[in-house]
Amino acid sequence: MSKGGVLYHFPSKDALVKGMLRFYLQGFWDSLHHHWKADPRREGRWHRAWIRATFDSLRRDHKVENPALFSMIHSNPEHQQFLQRQFMRVQRCLNLDGLDSIQSRFLVSSIAGFRFDKMFRIFWSDKITLDAMEAHCLSVLDGIAIKENVGGRVL
Repeated sequence: MSKGGVLYHFPSKDALVKGMLRFYLQGFWDSLHHHWKADPRREGRWHRAWIRATFDSLRRDHKVENPALFSMIHSNPEHQQFLQRQFMRVQRCLNLDGLDSIQSRFLVSSIAGFRFDKMFRIFWSDKITLDAMEAHCLSVLDGIAIKENVGGRVL
């Protein structure tokens, strides 16, 4: 693609970054909804879908996730607000599972940390390790859901 073609669709660097964010997040939401719809279990369904969509994303080699893009997003309040709105949207979905908010937050924050591992190449893992980590996270979630389920209802 020529520079003129890029500038036609994205007249500024900020517009390009926002376009990249929108593209990336739309793919994530598509994956999230796919996993949510395919899950027959009601308890913890949003969490399981989020875990699976996150690990799907981690397995792909996204060039979007790099320190330079992170710093551009972090330095622009408009991009930060856009991401905050997206994360609040995810949080509203996760809240529908009815799990203990502290345990949910702990699990979500732990998994979100894997993104930083990948982005900054801190403790990056291969596919086999990612598969094992995903299975462990799903197992932890099942433990939370079981503990919270009393008398057929989620507390």
